[in-house]
Amino acid sequence: MVFKVGDMKYIHRYQILKWKFNKPYDVYNFPDLLLNPEVVINNKYFACLNEDKELVGYYCINEEARVVTNESRSFYTDDFIDMGLSLRPDLTGKGLGLSFVQYGIDFLKNKFNTNKIRLTVATFNERATKVYEKAGFIEGERFIRECDDGDYEFMIMYLKD
Repeated sequence: MVFKVGDMKYIHRYQILKWKFNKPYDVYNFPDLLLNPEVVINNKYFACLNEDKELVGYYCINEEARVVTNESRSFYTDDFIDMGLSLRPDLTGKGLGLSFVQYGIDFLKNKFNTNKIRLTVATFNERATKVYEKAGFIEGERFIRECDDGDYEFMIMYLKD
């Protein structure tokens, strides 16, 4: 699949709201994205389209990509770009993850002229963690976040130089 990154449009936001991840990945459902339209037009969200200009995923940066708790707050220093990403639910598990992640890394490296990229992942998401490791990320700090349906452990990962 060929990817292209562009500005997040309102139509993309509405499409993303319809995405529903099954358990245990439902922690990645973000219905509040609709409630704050400024979030997607503030240059912190980027749409990822395929060759037919269909939305296949998105990338987000910095505050929008962080999982902030009292404990994790100190881990998020300003010398890194924080990368968040989501592939459309019907496309997960089809072997697209690594190319999607690598495309996002290349996009951020070029846009922000840096190799210092960090991301945060729920530790139960072994499928994503393996993809991130293949893309060159290494394990960093771990912390717990309380959620409505229980506590989840998250891990910060850093792109190797």
